[in-house]
Amino acid sequence: MKFLLPLLASLAAFFTARHFGGIPESALTVAPPAAAERSELRGLARQKDRLVQRNCTSVAALEKLYRSGTLPDFELQAALRQAAAHDPEGTWDWVDARQMSPFQRADLLRAVAGTWFKTDPDAVLARLATAGYWERGQIAGSLIGQLMAGPDGKIAATSAQLDRILDLAYIDAPNTFQNCSAEGAAKLLALPAGSSRDRLLEMFAAVWLQRDPAASSAWFQQLPAGIRNEAGAQFAERALASRGEGPSAARSFAIGWLLKDAPAVARARLGATLADTMAETDPAAALKWANENLSARPLAEATGKVIARILASDPEGARQMVASLPPGNSRNSAANGLAGAWITKEPAAAVAWWLQNIAEEVSRDTNYGSPAYQLGSKWGKSDPQSFRDYFADPAATKLPDAMIRSAMKEMMANREATFDWLATLPAEGRGPLIKAAYHEWVYTAPVEAAAAFDSRPELANGDVAQQVATGWYRSDPRAAVGWVSKLPWGGVRESAIAGLKKMAERKGGSAPEDLKKLLP
Repeated sequence: MKFLLPLLASLAAFFTARHFGGIPESALTVAPPAAAERSELRGLARQKDRLVQRNCTSVAALEKLYRSGTLPDFELQAALRQAAAHDPEGTWDWVDARQMSPFQRADLLRAVAGTWFKTDPDAVLARLATAGYWERGQIAGSLIGQLMAGPDGKIAATSAQLDRILDLAYIDAPNTFQNCSAEGAAKLLALPAGSSRDRLLEMFAAVWLQRDPAASSAWFQQLPAGIRNEAGAQFAERALASRGEGPSAARSFAIGWLLKDAPAVARARLGATLADTMAETDPAAALKWANENLSARPLAEATGKVIARILASDPEGARQMVASLPPGNSRNSAANGLAGAWITKEPAAAVAWWLQNIAEEVSRDTNYGSPAYQLGSKWGKSDPQSFRDYFADPAATKLPDAMIRSAMKEMMANREATFDWLATLPAEGRGPLIKAAYHEWVYTAPVEAAAAFDSRPELANGDVAQQVATGWYRSDPRAAVGWVSKLPWGGVRESAIAGLKKMAERKGGSAPEDLKKLLP
């Protein structure tokens, strides 16, 4: 028991330094105790005594102490504060010059900034603006936490700097507000009205709700509507993202707020996550809620998540549920979500089912973000052999162009193997696949695409020659014309020339002289 209290005191000092900026300055200015007293010092008092005796009142003294190897890590922040009290900018430079991890650097700079801010807030904020983005956020948050931990008037007196602190970087609210209480809420409400106060209230309310909804809910409901809605959205996003054993109090409060009180914009933004959370216990109710309360992209995302959850436990039940929906957006969204989850396991079966249960206009959508494009990308990335096998069956259903294009894009990560496979297909059936393989390549790397075309004459055709020539012409007309001029005489060359002519006419004016020489 004799040694337990000093140990607990040391631990308290360590965590106080970590979360509230280290040893109080008053602890660094006490007079050295008499020799007779020193032997009785324990824990925090002994640490204070060591720092006073080391007299770390300059950067030179800090460097000497650091190099001596006698400074424990848990005392380094206190030593930095002592040096920063005399030369804050020099102490900051000293930390900057050290080789250390970003986490350790931010930890030490917090100690320096906390001391500096007390005497010259404008100077420390100007210096903080030069730090890295992540470090700025960590230090800015600690400054706000320091103000919150001080007397009521302290944060109000420095409210002029709050705008600058908040604009410096993203603030990590959970680390900034270590202790949420009615007292802290009152401090923020007492600040002058403005954007800084509102942003701090939003962050504070979101953190407090997450930690203790029972204690904070009444205060939260009394906030102005704009602040309450933004704080509720921040809190709900965090609460629903936490996955525990059963719903926590915070998750339950978040679900209730989204269902009853949240504004439409927050419900739409978090609707997919909410539906997925509801589907943990009642997938059918979650799907019904999504169809009644969401639309467009939020509905598609929510439906996909719910169906994917059902698919994991009851694949046939999920397919039947989608098939039972009436034609329209809800059914299309559900079919897209189910196929997206299924395609990584049984791609051919998933695509065949999707084509049977989706509206025709959805399968014909050729945009990059279309369902067909997304499904093809997953197929080509997760199971390229299955995609190749699909084309070995002459009776297989024709795939949408967007699906072929995105799957081939993924498969071109292994170009030689893909070209070797294409060479095994009948000439009359491989044209669309070769064209899809070159589709984006001719724009992103036309020189490579042209070299590949030249190296695989057995795959060359007029459509692809024109594709390479016109894609290259967009970025380098002279190089494209030069490449076409070297193609052998015949249909492939003529097709490429025809494409260049169209490109030149589209750009306006007369064709380049090099191109005119190729024209009949």
